[in-house]
Amino acid sequence: MDRKKIDFLLKKLRNEKERYTKRVHWLLAAGALLWFVSQLISHTSLVDNSVMSAVSDFSEGAACGMLICGIIISSRYGQRISAFKQRLLKR
Repeated sequence: MDRKKIDFLLKKLRNEKERYTKRVHWLLAAGALLWFVSQLISHTSLVDNSVMSAVSDFSEGAACGMLICGIIISSRYGQRISAFKQRLLKR
């Protein structure tokens, strides 16, 4: 019985880690995509259009924010931030 519980817990932890890693990868991929869109707009004649220029500025800011969040989450402080957030939400 103990071995089954240990296997179950290890499988659960592995699934949580895979889900967490997948979220971080999606975050970084979205940041890279937004940065690419920003650079594409700013280095073509689309920058002359005021709406496209605003879209370019927004996507550049969102890309920087997503990349910074991805770096923080994937660092050693990510676990501490997640644990702190869980403690706050349980109160």
